[in-house]
Amino acid sequence: MINFWQVLAREFHVNVDIFPAAVPEPATLLLLGSGVVGVAAFSRKFRVRG
Repeated sequence: MINFWQVLAREFHVNVDIFPAAVPEPATLLLLGSGVVGVAAFSRKFRVRG
């Protein structure tokens, strides 16, 4: 969340609160890996036939 406010004519204050989101790395890598394996198997299937 970012808050801006002005105290005087030439003075600004800024507050920045950063809350990092949890990243599910094992699930992401599992989905990416299964997608790569699926595309490789799909392309190999058509390469063998044609």
